[in-house]
Amino acid sequence: MPRIDLDRLIVSKGVSKPLNDKLNAPWIKVDYSIEMKFSSDSSDEDLQKAKIHAEKTIDAWLGEEPLPVTKPMPTGFDPNLLMKHGWKGRKQTDGTYAKGSTSFGWDFQDQFSKEVIDVLEAHGNKMQIDQYEFELTGNIVQARKKK
Repeated sequence: MPRIDLDRLIVSKGVSKPLNDKLNAPWIKVDYSIEMKFSSDSSDEDLQKAKIHAEKTIDAWLGEEPLPVTKPMPTGFDPNLLMKHGWKGRKQTDGTYAKGSTSFGWDFQDQFSKEVIDVLEAHGNKMQIDQYEFELTGNIVQARKKK
């Protein structure tokens, strides 16, 4: 293979995927590029090794779970509707539920106002307030403290 005279190589890759499993969910796109500079005495083997290393590095980055898309809190939304909710905990032997907390709790979707459910859905069914994460899964809203 003839020597290609270049002083830099850029390897770029990207992926697009839905934010969640819901129908018509918004998509996110993640792109990475690595630029490498070479001296004039670099061999073809050096270039090939660098290219393969860059591709493997980007593939590893693309395989990581993307950071959640952070949307601003909607104007007029009261976060206390989630933060001060009376969360349920584990089911007890008598059929009742122990008291939960914002650090670890859940409740049925119908125990929240339409406004709360609409805000969660607009945030891809998951949102963070302070160090707490709230997630709508099916007909359940869960609360947990982020690590």
